[in-house]
Amino acid sequence: MQIRLTIELCCGIIALLGLPGCGSDANLRQRFDSYLAASNAHDIETLRSMTSNEIVWRLGPYVFSGKDEAMLPHEGDAVMRTTLEVHDVRIDGRVVECTLIERNDQIAAVGMPEWRHHARYVFDDQGRVVLKEPWKASPDDAEVARRLRPFRMWIRANHPESVPNFEDVAEVFGAAPARRMRELMQEWIAAGRPGMIDEGAAVVSPPR
Repeated sequence: MQIRLTIELCCGIIALLGLPGCGSDANLRQRFDSYLAASNAHDIETLRSMTSNEIVWRLGPYVFSGKDEAMLPHEGDAVMRTTLEVHDVRIDGRVVECTLIERNDQIAAVGMPEWRHHARYVFDDQGRVVLKEPWKASPDDAEVARRLRPFRMWIRANHPESVPNFEDVAEVFGAAPARRMRELMQEWIAAGRPGMIDEGAAVVSPPR
């Protein structure tokens, strides 16, 4: 109880002084919105400045530890022209939970117009993101995996040298792997999308 009171007192002082940290819900929402804006702008330098050196990011089966690793998905997002639309934001202390609607060229190419995520962001006392993780599983994960499977099988059959070591995050995420996936995606589209699952979903071809 004493520890909790001390933490609350410190947060109150930080809020009164206008420093980054617990602050008010409005201040944290502003900080969160700035972080999402940097994500959508693919502004890696701003994202680095808003990310803790001790960040842990749980993304599907992967865990990114530290700032350098945590930038890899953002670098890939720039190549795939990923955008995030935020809904249903809830704030509790330094924790932000929300629903994100992701759109990018890769999932559009396989007939998925969007991908919903239920995301949790935790900010440290300097207003930097220290934890990112899902607060519950996405209802779209299985469908995205199902629709990407024909593309991935085509890669294995036609470009086995481009199949990454899935245990190495640097081979799966980052600008260079994303550029290679984009090249393969465009080749797959030019070949007529072999194995494409077509159940009436709109198909949007990424620009060349």
